[in-house]
Order: sequence, then structure tokens, then C-alpha cells
Amino acid sequence: MEKISEPYTRLVNFDNHELFSKIILEQIVKIKKYLLIGTYNLQDIRLNLNNKFISLSDVLINLANKGVIIYFLIQPRAYKTKLITKLRNNIKNGNLRVKSCSRIHLKTIIIDLKLVYLGSANLTGFGLGTRSAMKRNFEIGLVTTEESLIAQITRNFLNIFDGKYCNKKTCYYYNNFKSKRPCYGINHQN
Repeated sequence: MEKISEPYTRLVNFDNHELFSKIILEQIVKIKKYLLIGTYNLQDIRLNLNNKFISLSDVLINLANKGVIIYFLIQPRAYKTKLITKLRNNIKNGNLRVKSCSRIHLKTIIIDLKLVYLGSANLTGFGLGTRSAMKRNFEIGLVTTEESLIAQITRNFLNIFDGKYCNKKTCYYYNNFKSKRPCYGINHQN
């Protein structure tokens, strides 16, 4: 990742959605050590890299094969997406770590513990603005290089990933408005 001289935090919204691509998506291909992704929903989006469209799954497989450790914290239904299935079938070196929980609703991308997106957008074409202006959700988020904020966001992500807040006696999720079910914690599904 390129060295950024001064810490910054930038707002990313509908008016400047291209910042997400310029700041986050372009940095994903330059990751050296860690990629942590928390999302409710995800798709195998296509990244525009030097005017060539490449699937996110192909980029992540390449990174994992170069030694990058990739963490996903997702909903159980997202575990069965084409993206996760392709990653599980093609990353065999232990560099893919996926856990799911019915209560996951966070949306964050942490790159090399130096750059973070935190906001409302899922890792989908509609959420990230990788589609046309008429096919984008109204999302809002922050991109930051502030070390103290990144440390807090990363700690929160890892605490959830490690099941710190899970207790089947007191942890519940709602299948619908009337159906309260016990949560059995974070599931390791690799």
C-alpha cells in the first residue's frame, strides 16, 4: 500500500461514490498482509483495473496465493454465494477465513490495518456504486487512515470474529418479528 503522508477521514456518499473505487477498490489489489471484510450481503463484483474488468474473486484468489490472509464475517446465507464458494474451492493454503453469524449487519473493509471503509454499503454492485448512477443505492460511509480509529474498528471486527460476544443463553436472533431463536454463536465454516 502506498504510504499516505497525513491521516485523513473522507465521507463517501452518493455524490462522490467514485471515491470508494479510487480509494478502497484500487487499494485491494495492492494489499500486502491482511484484508478483513464484514458485510451482510456480497457479490462477486467486477473491479475496473486499468480499464480491464476483473472479478473480485479472481483478485482475492491471487492475493491469497501471494500470502494475504483474508477474513470474511458474513451472514449465513452469504456463505453460499458464488463468491465465497469460488474462494473456498480455490484457496487451499489456509489464507481464507470465513465465519458467519445471523446477527452480522456491519459493513466494513479493513486493508492491511492501514485503511478502512466503514459505512452502510454491502459488498455488492448496488451498494458500492460499481453500477451506473441509476443502479446505485443511496449509501454513506467513511474512509479513514486514522490509526486510532482503525485500531478500534479492527478490534471490534476481531472480537465478533472470535465469538467474544456469543453466549447461547443470552444471544438471540429473530427469524421474523415473532420467531425468537437462540443463536449458537459464530460458525467457523472453512
